[in-house]
Amino acid sequence: MKTKSSRLLSLCLTGLFLSLSAFGCQEQAESGPMYRLTELSWDSSYEDPSAPREATITFEGVTYTGTYDKTEAYNGVQFPRHLYRIADKSVPVSSFSLDASTGELRELNTRVTEHEVVISDMETMRARADAIAAGFVDLNDERREIIVEESEGSSGFVSFEYKIFINGYETTDVCTVMLYKWNKNRVAVSTGMPGAFADTADVEVDEQKLTEAAEAKVNEIYGGVREIESWESRYKTLTKTEDGKTALHFVVDVRYKVHFSGESGLEEAWSGELKTFLVPLEE
Repeated sequence: MKTKSSRLLSLCLTGLFLSLSAFGCQEQAESGPMYRLTELSWDSSYEDPSAPREATITFEGVTYTGTYDKTEAYNGVQFPRHLYRIADKSVPVSSFSLDASTGELRELNTRVTEHEVVISDMETMRARADAIAAGFVDLNDERREIIVEESEGSSGFVSFEYKIFINGYETTDVCTVMLYKWNKNRVAVSTGMPGAFADTADVEVDEQKLTEAAEAKVNEIYGGVREIESWESRYKTLTKTEDGKTALHFVVDVRYKVHFSGESGLEEAWSGELKTFLVPLEE
């Protein structure tokens, strides 16, 4: 049988427990998100028996038909694309890729069909690049920025990159058009995930928590295996997962010590590699 004092003590302890629990929840909420990093592999290609053996596209008003070559995975192991090639060397387009799910054109390359030097002025090249990009992405999105890079000399290329930025972060909603000054028929087009961020207005990333999570992941991968000298962030790009959730492509450069047999015996040097991680930003 509990006495009055023991009941009072029990109530006090219960209240203390609830207070501490509430404090813990508040502290966890205020500490920010806990990021989970999954390493991505980019060397993923295979034959898809369900892919159409032939496909037809229209580029700059001309129709081209290609033969299936292989399927490549974009975004690590996600969003496969069927690659088609055109063997006829008299045809300007040499290859193109289609989204495996929607059949939409995602990439295109042309071949050299003439060799005279054709130096187009920048205004003409920009107009052509805009017209090409408009067939791949929405150029009316105010968040889209156009980045132009021109190689030195008259024998290089001009790259036009049409990319959406959100809160200062690059996104995979991008189209790159490369026009070559030395050959008017040489064109290369590549895209990321057109339209993926049409309904995404804002994204928040806790940079401190992201750095802490990356530090832990690097130590998990290399700890006990390599002597790490340093690691640093290289690229951060907003992307989407297969279920439409926002995530981050996070590329880090890791430097570590390696040992090898040299003239004076076992020697050591610093080496390094890039690691790409997928970081979900929403569950």
